[in-house]
Parts: sequence; structure tokens; C-alpha cells
Amino acid sequence: MIIALLACTCARPEVQPETLASADPKIVPAAGTVSDDPLVAGAPTPVERLELSVALWGVSVPNAVKGLPLAYDAKTDRLYHSSITTNWLVATDLKSGHPVDAVDLELANPSNIANVQARDGVLSWVNSKAHEVRVVDLEAMELSGRVDIDGRNGRGIPTASCTMDSAGLTWVVDAEARSLSGHDPSCGSAITLDGLNEPRAVAASPDGELLAVLDGGQSGGTAYLVRDGQLSEVHRFPEKLPRRVAVSNDGTVVVADRRLSSIPADGGKGFTLTLPDTPRRLAVVDDVVVATFADTGFERGRPGGEVWLVELASGDVRAKLETGYETLNIATDPAGGRAWVGQGGDGSVVEIDTRKGLVSRQIQVASGAEGVVIDPQTEDRYILSRLGGSAIYRWGADGAFETVAEPLWPFELAIDPKRRLLMAATHYESGVTIWDLDTRAETKIAIPGERSTGDAIGDLEYDAASGRAAVVYPQYGTVTVVDVTTGDVVWTKTYEEFATGRDAGPGEGLVAFTPTQLVVAWGRSTVLGLDLETGDELRRQELRAGATKEGGKEGKVPKGERPPKGDKAAKGEYTPLDGDRPPKGEKPPKGEKPPKDAKPPKGAKPDKPAKGAKGQRAPGSSGSKGAKAASGDAHQADLGPSRGYPMDALVYDPNGRVFLGNRAMDAETLEPLEQAPFDKLVFADETRMIGVAIGKDRRESLVICDPKDLTELSRQALIQARMIPAHYTYDPRTRRLYAAHLDRAQVTVWQLD
Repeated sequence: MIIALLACTCARPEVQPETLASADPKIVPAAGTVSDDPLVAGAPTPVERLELSVALWGVSVPNAVKGLPLAYDAKTDRLYHSSITTNWLVATDLKSGHPVDAVDLELANPSNIANVQARDGVLSWVNSKAHEVRVVDLEAMELSGRVDIDGRNGRGIPTASCTMDSAGLTWVVDAEARSLSGHDPSCGSAITLDGLNEPRAVAASPDGELLAVLDGGQSGGTAYLVRDGQLSEVHRFPEKLPRRVAVSNDGTVVVADRRLSSIPADGGKGFTLTLPDTPRRLAVVDDVVVATFADTGFERGRPGGEVWLVELASGDVRAKLETGYETLNIATDPAGGRAWVGQGGDGSVVEIDTRKGLVSRQIQVASGAEGVVIDPQTEDRYILSRLGGSAIYRWGADGAFETVAEPLWPFELAIDPKRRLLMAATHYESGVTIWDLDTRAETKIAIPGERSTGDAIGDLEYDAASGRAAVVYPQYGTVTVVDVTTGDVVWTKTYEEFATGRDAGPGEGLVAFTPTQLVVAWGRSTVLGLDLETGDELRRQELRAGATKEGGKEGKVPKGERPPKGDKAAKGEYTPLDGDRPPKGEKPPKGEKPPKDAKPPKGAKPDKPAKGAKGQRAPGSSGSKGAKAASGDAHQADLGPSRGYPMDALVYDPNGRVFLGNRAMDAETLEPLEQAPFDKLVFADETRMIGVAIGKDRRESLVICDPKDLTELSRQALIQARMIPAHYTYDPRTRRLYAAHLDRAQVTVWQLD
């Protein structure tokens, strides 16, 4: 049972016109665009490949998802952003509203912990986790300067803040060296600003003529203005130094922590405004202060951020604009009265009219492929995109391509071909959204939950026999079963172990139906068996401890039975944002220091973990539950805490087992059985078992096993992953294997024997 080496109609990896011919004959790769093929040498030839950027926009550009450090340049009238998964800086044309060009930043490791500044056709990109500076000529779209200086201890965020002045100097606050230095556009030389004690933050005025600097001391600190290299003291803070700073063209300094305060240039009385939280970013546009907040949406009962527009002169709030989750970076156009805010949650950008005080549009600056489900009646493929902009696409059997829906951050798909239903679990709206496949009529089932704790790795499982779906929301700590035929919530149970603290990394929850119970897992150590009708806990398995707990206390771990330290869902790789490094002597916020065992694989330094892929259980199931990076070329054997991106798969095998990653358990008792020679199960029935193994070099291989004894029958290398593994779906009717590559925004299809 191996992949058939069928002939392909093209030699290049881009989608060819015949793949999408019936959709639009103009959908072809543009000349001179980037070719990015993930297939390893000797991999079988795909029978189909869909490149989402070509299908959506008619141009092949590198994908750039999540985090979205971004900048605006008035000279080119383009928005520029970078990614956690690639080395590319991507340019978005604001007239068309989609990416049009890209330049390779030549980075050792991509990072979205970065600041991007642009002015007069020059852009600087600064990696905040390492001393890396890249300067790009935006008119030529080529790298014109670079600096690489390793951090002294390799921890924390040495680059605490940066900005660009009117001379094109990129000013960088080095938290380790306690210095503020300016790099020229060619990165050939740098100057250090003397007279500072412990600089914490720097910002340039909109015209670039002034710098505002926050400088720490033994107690409190000082705000300075810098003009022509000369420091002038503006204000002393006797107790606590604010964390954010911005400055207007006339020299009015604005500072913020839990309060927003202005310090007028003429020495007059400023304003002080109480804020819901410390802003993630602060900027001045014309006469307005723009502040972004990542978590204020909790006041509205669901995740989501806000952007506040505050009058610079009076401190009056002009508008509070609702945005998506993880609202972070700001790019501004002072002359045009515009601001753009990057949304780390789904990788889109919100454009704000600061004069009118409203959101003018949302721009999809990336795309993503995070899972595929297949309608066996029509042979249409439905593709999930979460981190490249919230969307669900239909890739028709005839090659047609269209956007089906744009729910608020969908993280899992499932399909019921008999009832003609497509469903998605959504993060922002905290519920299940259902579409009629034939009429596109939409129904929503809200799921109850408390305050969210971050970008969580949730899961959706659908049981076609009962018409019920189970959803895990780790950010709420909930497991919920809904009836999609009636729109009712059947039951909800809360387990605090799912969730992690704010900004400490994602919780991780996985769920799978068996004939007798609902199996739920968090991390890679704790597995529960819940009653299908009531949600009562029937049994609990601590894989690390090797002990099964029968009938645990409902909704909570019984006292004394909590997992050993380190067995909870991994804290992930969250790192404080730029400028969030605690001042000397202050303890970091709880949960913001990554655990020692959470270091990502060499070559991958993620900021915020993303949702993984789910293995397909049946023809109508979602194929998007993910796999973790393996510790060896064969398979992952360690069942310790997840590292980096914790991408496991929980899959019911009709041969009487449940697989959590590579660990098989008895489907009834949840007792551990043998380990499989793969890292995630993609498909299993009585005659065939298909899995995927991921090696140390992030090479993904297709593994075919005997479904009775897990004997490996064949292994074939397929894909070289970057940071996030591909999401696989197998269609047993056509015997085709689909791989959805999130970071490349591609879907590749192979024919199996």
C-alpha cells in the first residue's frame, strides 16, 4: 500500500490553470513570484495542488501568518508585515487589499516578536528576541542592510523597543546592554545615545524629528525628549516608570500603563485617563492617541480586543472600537488619518479611520490551509483557514474556488454529508456554527464559558450517528456536547486543568467519540472517559502515572489525584511583548516565563502556539487534528509535557483503541497499550491504518500499518515542515490523501494505491 507515482501536469509547484480552470482563467502564477515547494527529494508526485494565494488573488506570494508585525510606508502606499513561520516580508497593496510582493529577510529563525518601522521608502525590521536588524529598500523590494548580534544570555527580549526617525536611523533599546543605539539605513554603523541609565522604551514623533525615551532608575525613572541627539528632561516618575510611550510632532509625550497620561510640550497641565489594561501598543496619529488592548473583549463575554482613540488635547475617548483577539501592533498614516492594527488571532489587519473614529475595513493579508473535509456526494473539498484570516473555502471537484463563510476564527471543521451540514467550532464567538451545504443557511449554537486565557488549542469532534458534536474550549476549561440537529447544548463540564494563565501559552484539549463514552485529553498525560448523555466522569487515566481513576469527582480532579508537576498542558512558548520585560527587581507576571522544558526545536522559535491538525476518523470527519515534532526519525515516544507547538491527535480507532499521538489505549478502559510507529493517526478502519511520523529534521513521512498489530508495512517521506506540521485528511472513497500546509497556504493531494 504505497503512494502511486502518478503523472503531474506541471513541473513547478505552483497551481496550474487547469487546476482552477472553471473558477477563473486569470488565476495563474504571476511572473517572478516566489516558488515554495515543501516536498522532500524523492517524494511522490502529487495529483493535485491548490495554492491559496493564487486562488484568492491571482498571484503567488509567500504566506505570512499570525502575529503580524506591520508598518505603513506613505511613499509606496503599501502595508508591510512579517510572520512567525517564514523569512519573508510581505507587501500588501491597499487599493486591492491583498498581498502583491515579498522580500526575503534572510533570517536564521522567523519571529513575530518584532518591530517593523517604515519611512520614505525604507523599512526596518527588528527581531525582539535576538539582536537582528534588517533594512529593506521598499521601492526595489530588496534587502539593503543587516545586523546580527547574538543576545548575551539568549533569554528574554533583549530588544525591548525600537523606532525609526526622519533620518532613517533605526533606534533600538537593548535591555541587556541597557543602551539606546541608532543604526543607519545601510546598517554599516551605529551610534549610542549617552546620558541614559536604563532605557526601557523609545518612540518617534509622526514626522520623525523627535524621539521620546523612557529611562529607568533605582526608583521610578525619567521621560526625555531627544532632538538632534540632545537629551532634554520632560518629566520624572518618582515611583513607577510607565511601560509605553508615544510623542506628537509638537513634543507632547504620552505614557501609559494602567493609566494613560499626557505631558504637554509647553509645560501645561495634561490629562490622566484610567485604562482597562496596559496597552499593547501606543501611537499618535494627528491629534489622536491610538492604544491597542488584547483582552478587553472579555467584558463583552467573549475573547476579543479593542482599539481606543483618545483626544490628545483633552483625554476624551473618541471611540472604543471592537476588534479581533490578540490585537497588538499598530501602523500609522498620520497624513491620511489612518491606523492599521494587526490581529494575531487570525492574521488579519483592521484599518481604522482615526478622524471618523470607526473601523473602515478588515484586510486579509494572508491565507491559510489548516484542514480539509470532503463532501462525498459532490466531491467538493472544504478548506479551513484560521491563522491567515478567518475563512472557509470550497475547492470544487471541477476546480472552482470560492469563499463559503467568514466566521470569527474557526479552528476545526466537520461535515455530515447525509444531513448536508458543514460545521465549525469558532473561537471568538465560542460556539458551533452550522451551514446547510446546499442552501448555505447558517445556524449558531452558543457554548457557555468564563473568561478566556489565550490562544488555545481546542478541538471539535462530530458523531454522525447521533448528530452530536463535542467541543473542547481550553481557554474556558470546558467540554461541551451539542445536538446539531436541534441546536441545543446537551451538557457542559468544566475542568480547570485545561486552561493556563493569561499569556502563559495555550491550553490544549482534544476530544473523540467512542461507542461507549466521550474521551477527552489535555496535554499528553491526562485522559478522561465521560458519559455520553450526562458528561459525568466515568474514568480517568494519568498516562505518566499509569493509574486509572474510576468515577472521579464531577468536573474537577479529586483532591490528591492531580497530575504530577509538569503533566498539565504545556505552557507553550509565549513570551512577553516588546517592552514587557519587567524592570530590575520586579517579578515577571505569573505564567509569562516559559518552562525550561518548553524550548522549541532548533530552528523554530514560535511566539504564540497555533492550533494543530486533527486526524480523520471517518469520511465525514474533520481531517485537521495535528501532530507534534518527534524526538526521533521514527516516532515520538516521550509522553512528557508538550514542547513548542503541542500538536497531538486524539483519534478513535474502530479496532477498539483510542490513539493519543502515538500512544494506543483501550477504547473502553483507557488502559495504555502499545506505541505506534507514527506520531498521529490520520485514518483507520478494519483493513487499513494510515499515520504520519515527524522526524527531528521536521520531515513528515506517511506510515502504513497493519490495523491489528500496528506492524509498520511501509514508510514514504512526503513533506519538509517549517514550524507547523501539515494537517492530513484521507478520503477512503477515492483513496486520496490531502495535506494542508498552514504556513505555505497550500493543499497537496496524493493518490494512494
